[in-house]
Amino acid sequence: MDNLKFKYFDKDLNLVECTPIIEKKTGLYIRPNTQDRAMIKDCLNNYNHALELIKEDDVVLDLGANIGGFSHLASKKARKVYAIEAEPNCYEVLKENCPEVTILNSAVVKDDYTDSYVIFEVNKSKNSSCSGHTVIDKKPKPSRLNFKVEALKFTNIVESIRPRVLKIDIEGGEYGILDEEIPSWIKVITGELHGMNKEDNKKMYQVVNKLKADGWEFLFEEVEKIFGKESLINFTCIRD
Repeated sequence: MDNLKFKYFDKDLNLVECTPIIEKKTGLYIRPNTQDRAMIKDCLNNYNHALELIKEDDVVLDLGANIGGFSHLASKKARKVYAIEAEPNCYEVLKENCPEVTILNSAVVKDDYTDSYVIFEVNKSKNSSCSGHTVIDKKPKPSRLNFKVEALKFTNIVESIRPRVLKIDIEGGEYGILDEEIPSWIKVITGELHGMNKEDNKKMYQVVNKLKADGWEFLFEEVEKIFGKESLINFTCIRD
């Protein structure tokens, strides 16, 4: 690890190079002064129900794998894990943390998406030591940091690998995905629904209600408040 270096954008959009440290509970690499440690804590707290449901012959698809917290834990139980992460700096950490997982630096999109790529804009953060990123559907401003990755259609990827377990945490992009018809071979869905603005806050409850109406049984459903507002729903649901 002496020569291993990773990067991240800090809250002011400076690209910072750092030497990773080891997270004690999982043995995974994390970057100091980022949200990596919190991400792993969230995995341990919010995905334990889903991890218990993974069988040794399962295929698992992790959309929004970040640095690999869920993929690492799932790979200890499943036959095969596929992890997809768009953010390039997280992707580099993911590769080191999950050498046994098939990893793609891409973004999964709904089936009616027409471009071959997705553009993300890197955003300054007021409340974190590192930046965030959001999808933009217009030409990026030359003055703003952005990155472009391959677009993978949801139906194409799930028909190709046929996962039984789907984990999804793609910062609001989950709405387009979960609005699609979920293939019958997917029996477990776990993830985060994001409601950081008024429109998405409404959508996250609509998705939960739609899944329940479609016969999904929720084993875990927890609303998380950020700055006093209902902003996230962590969930795990199953069907026969």
